Amino acid sequence: MVILKPKGKGNWKTSTLHIEGAHQLPLLVAVGQTITIGGVVFRICEVKP
Repeated sequence: MVILKPKGKGNWKTSTLHIEGAHQLPLLVAVGQTITIGGVVFRICEVKP
């Protein structure tokens, strides 16, 4: 489970990305890294097992 916030100014509400089952890919992510989903750049705030 990865907790995301849009990159930029503002106190944005967090989004949760939960990947499970056969669609789970080996993800190598770190807090502070950016990821683009649907044209929106998100910053990773937290990574949970």
